[in-house]
Amino acid sequence: FRDQFCRFRRFVILDAESPLEIGFDEARNRTLREARGDWIMWMDTDEDLIHPERLHKYLRHNMFDGYGIAQHHMSADPVGVLTTDWPVRVFRNVPYLRFQGVVHEHPDDVERPNSGPRAPAQIVDLHILHHGYTTEDVRRRRFQRNLPLIKRDRKQYPDRLLGRLLWMRDLAHMCMFEAERTGGVVTEEMRNWAKLGMLQWEALLEESDRPIAARMLRDGLEFYSTLVGVLGEGFEAHVQLHAAKGAPARLEAGPRRAGRFLNRQHFEKFMKLCIDEQTQKFDSRYF
Repeated sequence: FRDQFCRFRRFVILDAESPLEIGFDEARNRTLREARGDWIMWMDTDEDLIHPERLHKYLRHNMFDGYGIAQHHMSADPVGVLTTDWPVRVFRNVPYLRFQGVVHEHPDDVERPNSGPRAPAQIVDLHILHHGYTTEDVRRRRFQRNLPLIKRDRKQYPDRLLGRLLWMRDLAHMCMFEAERTGGVVTEEMRNWAKLGMLQWEALLEESDRPIAARMLRDGLEFYSTLVGVLGEGFEAHVQLHAAKGAPARLEAGPRRAGRFLNRQHFEKFMKLCIDEQTQKFDSRYF
């Protein structure tokens, strides 16, 4: 990769404070102020880019201003891929795209927050392998390191939708770790954490007409369910839908989701997301 694309590039090493002090977004934005190329690609030292030679063709003249690349979080305990997500890792060097988030930072449109790049696309023939969460011990130490940062993030970016999802996730983890310590006894502190998590879920529900918030609600269902369980309230529901036009609908073809819901209102709003997911494509003239 270096020999093919970077042989004649100029590298600049910036001397800056630790991201743990100034925030990961500020640290990355300082590098953007020094960038002179047309495109930005950001990676960490615990990540590997698979098939980098395939990237160059996406940087030709086109309409897109950001690319999502599949990021696989690898683990040795348990063995396999923990999760896969699609963060925007390549984006144009334009003034309106800057990193946001004290931790778990991502490029966002400073003129239209919570929207990301204005014309994004996915790259399906490149992959990023993240090996920073290889064992449970490593994951918990990383969690403890990031916890003060996510608290700062909520104060600095109170309207950041991704921050709400991540805070709800961390609150669920805090409850699980505390339950391990107490032998399953639910403490008042755990209930307070769960109630705080409910506020994050409800705030996302209020934005559920936005695709980014809808995706976060679907991704955050397991964490929300954990928090509802801590409160000892609600009911369990399993949802599986499939809608087809011009062909028979097949239930097994639809995504299956299971969770514990605090009340009927929460469940109905989540069901609307599932229905929209299956039927909004019918509104397109090109379907």
